[in-house]
Amino acid sequence: MMTRVTALAAVVLGAGITSSWVHAQYYAAAPVYSPSTAGESHARGMADVVRSAGAANLMNSEASKNYEQARSMDYDNRLKWTETYFDMQRVNKSYRDAKRPKRLTPDQYNQIAKAKAPARTSSSQLDPLTGQLAWPMALQESRYEPFRSQLEPMFSKRAYQHGNIGPDGYREIQATVDACLAELKQNIRDYRPNDYLAAKKFLESLGHEAGFPTS
Repeated sequence: MMTRVTALAAVVLGAGITSSWVHAQYYAAAPVYSPSTAGESHARGMADVVRSAGAANLMNSEASKNYEQARSMDYDNRLKWTETYFDMQRVNKSYRDAKRPKRLTPDQYNQIAKAKAPARTSSSQLDPLTGQLAWPMALQESRYEPFRSQLEPMFSKRAYQHGNIGPDGYREIQATVDACLAELKQNIRDYRPNDYLAAKKFLESLGHEAGFPTS
């Protein structure tokens, strides 16, 4: 009886020892990170502080780079905008200068005035020796007789004086020619276009001829 009890106790004791050894082996293999001493805890804390400071410095450095890059891009954009603005100003000025009429020289003004001036009367329209006028058909009507009766003596006098009629004589001829032109314009519906233009050009030539000496 004692032998069985002793054997059973040995088995149980052996089983307990084996189980404890297995559990001890399992837990010993698992990593344990908790510090074992106060010095190790302090060292780990300092390491964390240093690591955090390094990460902060890295992030600050990246932020600084990003800021500098953004500022550089902003500067470039402002520079490009300024260059574009002044380029557009130069283009606009060049365009305005090209469209602005150029100032004419005195000779050019004289040429334009001559081109716009009526033609001088021909010898068939005004006899330079006698001052006799050859009136166009339209101006031979009775409604223009008052103007003809004033202009014919004026040009006869002009021919006799070789064109030296003076300012007063010139203004008198001009006033009479202008009055005759106004009357002709009022009657424009009574004429064919060619007849009206012929009469108008004749009167304008008389007024223009009054400013020249007789040849």
